[in-house]
Amino acid sequence: MLDQPAFDPKMFLATVNRRHTVSDLRRDEIVFQQEAAADAVFYIQKGKIKIVVTSKQGKEAVIAWYASNDDVVRRRPERLWSNVVEFLEFPTVVYRVQPAGELALEWPADWPRVVDGLGCWVFEIPDFDANNIVVKPTLWQEEAGQAGSLVRRGVSNLFRQYVLRRARAKGLVQREDNSAYFPFGLLEKNKVKYVGRREKATTKIMAMERSFRVGNDRRDHFWALQAFQPRVDLRSILGRPSVRFSLELFLTQPGGAALDDKKAHRLRRRLCKRWYNAEWLDRLLALVSFLADGNESVNLAAGPTARIVLGGRPFGLEAPHGINEAALGSEVVVDLDDLGDDEEVTA
Repeated sequence: MLDQPAFDPKMFLATVNRRHTVSDLRRDEIVFQQEAAADAVFYIQKGKIKIVVTSKQGKEAVIAWYASNDDVVRRRPERLWSNVVEFLEFPTVVYRVQPAGELALEWPADWPRVVDGLGCWVFEIPDFDANNIVVKPTLWQEEAGQAGSLVRRGVSNLFRQYVLRRARAKGLVQREDNSAYFPFGLLEKNKVKYVGRREKATTKIMAMERSFRVGNDRRDHFWALQAFQPRVDLRSILGRPSVRFSLELFLTQPGGAALDDKKAHRLRRRLCKRWYNAEWLDRLLALVSFLADGNESVNLAAGPTARIVLGGRPFGLEAPHGINEAALGSEVVVDLDDLGDDEEVTA
């Protein structure tokens, strides 16, 4: 397939029907400032624009230049990824199960359920004696009003429980905040094998040992463990329930004891300062592939008959135009964190 001509902003501005404005700017005049409304696209017709960051101490650093002759946009399709994974198959009925008599039900270990008084909301009913239970089915997508809101809150909880149950089954450790992380030593060389964003087989390290300087040429070591929180959306734009994977790093001492929040936050910022979108996307692809055993999907159901199928890749779209990364030039990293000189994270 032949490449189409590069995107021509002059032709676009001459033919576009939407309103546009041409501005002549003075030297050092601000074009756009962080936290301003992102309600416009800027095309440089003549001259150059510099991108500046400012530290807390007021120091400025130029991190990039853009010129009118930079061919930043090219007419070539580009994959746009999200951190959302769809449920490809899911139950439309949720059941409220409670004992028919006074005796409590003995639920199987690790069976996803949401407690509601004497009963529990479930997608799957264990092999209970039918004479010992009272079952109320509900079409959770159709339930209206406050009752419907309560039911869907329970359903969202159930979907999250299934995802975390799968993570635990794969060896991840669940924390009290409903996040899960890769323990050090779970995998050979702590690496996950997966198919990357360029559709090639690769690996990603999900648990790392790092160190920082504590003075007198001594170093203190810590573990950086890949973690995630599943956040369920029942009414996503995808038209079906989905899970948003919020990625984070869980920092611990060697052995697994968590670092205190202040130290962990400082080290996490320093460790991840060069982790751009591509790095986080690679980690997301590795995580989702790991949960799905490298397959296109995985059934999360606890029993043998239900279908609660999660996709094996994040949702994405094909954009007709892409970004010419080469035209952006090499990245310039400016460290503006006020961390002091007594700590240094090393690879």
